[in-house]
Amino acid sequence: MFRARNPQRDAFSAVRRVRADLSWKVALDIAPEEIPFTAKSTLVVFRAKLLSSQKERALFERIVGKIEAAMPGRPRGRRWGKRIALDTTPVFGRGAVKDVFNLLADLIRTVLILLTQAKGSQPAAWARKHQFGRYFGKSFKGMCRINWDDPTERDTLLAQVVADARRVRHLAHEAMATGQVKRLPERLQQQLREKLSLVDEIITQNVEDKRDGTATMKQGVARGRIVLTTDPEMRHGRKSESVRFDGYKSGVAADTDTAVIAAVAVAPANRHDGSFSQTLVEQTERAIGEKVEEIIADSTFGDEASRAHWAERGVKVTAKVPGSAQKGDFAKEAFATDPDKQWARCPAGHTTHTWSVQKVKIGGKEFEGRRFVFPARGCRKCPFYRQCVSSRRSNGRSITVHPFEDYLAAARQEQATESFRDRYRKRVVVEHRIARLAQLGMRKARYFGRDKVLLQAILTAMVANLSLFWGYVRSQEGTSPFVSWLLRRVCA
Repeated sequence: MFRARNPQRDAFSAVRRVRADLSWKVALDIAPEEIPFTAKSTLVVFRAKLLSSQKERALFERIVGKIEAAMPGRPRGRRWGKRIALDTTPVFGRGAVKDVFNLLADLIRTVLILLTQAKGSQPAAWARKHQFGRYFGKSFKGMCRINWDDPTERDTLLAQVVADARRVRHLAHEAMATGQVKRLPERLQQQLREKLSLVDEIITQNVEDKRDGTATMKQGVARGRIVLTTDPEMRHGRKSESVRFDGYKSGVAADTDTAVIAAVAVAPANRHDGSFSQTLVEQTERAIGEKVEEIIADSTFGDEASRAHWAERGVKVTAKVPGSAQKGDFAKEAFATDPDKQWARCPAGHTTHTWSVQKVKIGGKEFEGRRFVFPARGCRKCPFYRQCVSSRRSNGRSITVHPFEDYLAAARQEQATESFRDRYRKRVVVEHRIARLAQLGMRKARYFGRDKVLLQAILTAMVANLSLFWGYVRSQEGTSPFVSWLLRRVCA
């Protein structure tokens, strides 16, 4: 159960191993002849109870607190309090991403199955009678005899699928109004309502109706686009500008002194990294019972709004400041502004009082900033004009100052110090912990839905922490009986 090199962790393998593997019996603290469960359904029911009770988080935090108390804490004489390293990692979704044709086809088929179940009819036969037969074949796109390279034929088929989806939605609402749907169990009624809402959302995100009655795909990808009907919480995400993935994003907080994973969180893949920080810090403080006084993370956690938020709470942020996008020799940092942001001064000593309100997006949120504009006549006479203004079409230089510029300026100054570099090296702890989670199978989701993926992340982090603690105790004592006894005490 706690072995790092055990690749089989599904329910069937667990049933087999708990019968024959002595290491599992030792970990579970049972006699060699004892068999605690005989069917994999026992583990499935246990997982369902964990999800319904939402006690997995409490169990994880209890184990973290016990291990933190048993392992050596921060060095003696250290002035600062508890510090943690934060980072995120991709979790690839279990299902395959589908295009709008297959998304709508899956929804039409699911809704029709639920409706025919309420009517007491056979789904496939009822669908063929009402011109929905192509949605019940082996492959919807395989049954559509069109030239997929022809945009006109694709748009015609898309209009037909959208019309079928809207017709199915109308039939479902009629069945709800007449009370036919009440024959279904409450769970299936809820599923029907969720699928109908997905129909509207997918059409809105992907389809643009034309005046001639046809339809076409919308250009670009809608923010928060649904990529799978069986897991509508999955989203498109990015590891970098060129590498995209589909699924979820997991946030991890690791204690830089003990390397214990203190908190984990899961969100859709399009979530901004910095949005994890508050959740991870709160969970860490609840688990270890100590206030977090320093966060060590990469630049995605150190945006301006986050720095201002943590400064108010008295938490130090050790994160690099991203470089400026200005390609000239004079970046925005070279310009000075007064404390009230009423004027700006360029490196050549010219001052402007001309500004306007500018919307600035920081960390996924929108704030009001000020855009200072230098007069074109003065800029063109300046000997540094070509160094300062990169585009020849620009008449004069302009800079946008957001409400948190002072926090960013202070962070840039600190970033050049040796003290910052010494503390920033501690970020490697969370990178090693994420590598351990990936080794234990956290790189790919085993279930559909964010709640189940979160359960997977919590259980995986438990195994990573217990194996870390196992290695520490063995290095101190080296006796297997003592290890078993101490692990039982920790998990009690």
